[in-house]
Amino acid sequence: MEDCFIEFWRKMDFSSAPYKHPSDCINGKYIESKSVNNDTFLRNQNIISRNKFHLNLIPQPYMGDIKNAEIFILMKNPGLSIGDYYAEESCPAFRSALIDTVYQRSENHVFLDTRWMWTSGFMWWEKKLRSVTKIVAKEKFSCDYKKSLNYLSKCVASIELYPYHSFETPSLRRLYSKEMAIRFVKSLPSDKIIIVPRSVSEWNLPDSENIIKYSTSHARSASLSDLTVGGKEILKKLKICR
Repeated sequence: MEDCFIEFWRKMDFSSAPYKHPSDCINGKYIESKSVNNDTFLRNQNIISRNKFHLNLIPQPYMGDIKNAEIFILMKNPGLSIGDYYAEESCPAFRSALIDTVYQRSENHVFLDTRWMWTSGFMWWEKKLRSVTKIVAKEKFSCDYKKSLNYLSKCVASIELYPYHSFETPSLRRLYSKEMAIRFVKSLPSDKIIIVPRSVSEWNLPDSENIIKYSTSHARSASLSDLTVGGKEILKKLKICR
């Protein structure tokens, strides 16, 4: 199934926007039309909808090496930050890294790669995994935090239920890319750790020892610190005893 999922996303054409998978049918009412680049995004902040997809940004169906990662973290969608348009427009190398990830030509989780530590995505993921990263650094890399991040970037992958950017996710009953993501996760072998901090009901996964589902009370923060069940399972998978 992993090959099917990757081949599905290799059908994407990034030569021009909108960047929407050809199999996804999205009603126009769910697509943001007032923001096509960084300039219009900034100018129109007061009138941009909170729950429409921004298809002028590269979709992020997953991050990391989904063929070889040992730990999978399931999220809802990539979100949207004030600097996202600027990051893709001003740094062709970063944009290429995002596209390489979609085509699975990269072995690293982009947002655990210190080359992109200035991006909102890196800041979000680094904060989520900070306490775990510190422990890994101490136990495996003589407290070298950078080496720890690099190590985690190869061990950890994240999968988005909805691959497109938005402040808040629109309520779509059906989206083919969403169905493909769920199928892929359900096909993962039992030796992979799957952590579901958010949208547990939408992911609709079976109960299993290798699938960690957050309760409603913990889903809002989606914390992955070493004190949470998710953080503890990451450390356990990496053979770090606490």
